[in-house]
Amino acid sequence: MTNYLLFDYGGVIADHYCEPATSLLAELLGVTRKESLELVSERVDAGIDFRLSRITKAEFWNRIREKVPNKNFSDNEAQELWASSYIPNQAMLNLLNYVRCTYGIHTAILMNEDVDRFEHVQGLTDWSKHVDFFVSSHETGFLKPQKEAYLAAAERWGVNVDQILYIDDRAGHVEAAQALGMKGHTFQNHGELWKRLLKERELSPYRATPLRADRGFVLENADVTQGIQL
Repeated sequence: MTNYLLFDYGGVIADHYCEPATSLLAELLGVTRKESLELVSERVDAGIDFRLSRITKAEFWNRIREKVPNKNFSDNEAQELWASSYIPNQAMLNLLNYVRCTYGIHTAILMNEDVDRFEHVQGLTDWSKHVDFFVSSHETGFLKPQKEAYLAAAERWGVNVDQILYIDDRAGHVEAAQALGMKGHTFQNHGELWKRLLKERELSPYRATPLRADRGFVLENADVTQGIQL
C-alpha cells in the first residue's frame, strides 16, 4: 500500500512544450522549434547551471544569445514564453485533489526547475489543494536523476523511500528512483495512472464516503474517472 505519491512536473502534472508559446520562443530566438527546445534543455550546460542556481536569468539568456541568430530579444519575454509552454493539466489536478481528499494520500512534486520558472508555476493555481510541497533543483542543488533529488523529497515527508511511488514520463528518472528503493511508474496518461493507483492501493473506483465541501475537494471540469475503462 502506497500512501506517498511523488510526481514529476513537466510531462506529468503539466503538459509541456505547449503551443503557441514554444513556437513563439523559437521565432523570438530565430531558430527552429527543435533547436529552441535543445537550447533550454536540462541536458545542456546552460540549462543545468540555471536549474541549479549557478547562474542568473540574465547569464542564462546571454549564453543562449551566443548561439542564436536573433540576439536582440528580451530576456523577460523569452523567459515568459518558456515558462508559459508548461500548462497544468486539469485532469491531473483533479486526480491529485481527489486522492488527497478522499483517501488521505500524500502528494508532492519533484522538479528540475530554475527559480524564475518555479515562481511562475507557484502563481498558476492554489497548489495547497493538490500537493503537500514542491522540491525543486534550484533549492536542493541536485537534478533528477541524481539520488539526492529524490532523497530530499523523502526527507521532507520524513518517510522511508520504500513508502513512495515516484511517477515520471522519463523512464530513466523512474529507474533512478527505483534504484533507491522507491516504487516507480512511467507516466503515459492520467487514465492509465488512475488504474495503477486502483491496483496499488486497492482503491474503489467510486467514492468510499461522500465528499464534503470542508475537505476542500472541488471537481472543476471533469470526473477523474471519465473515459477510463475499469
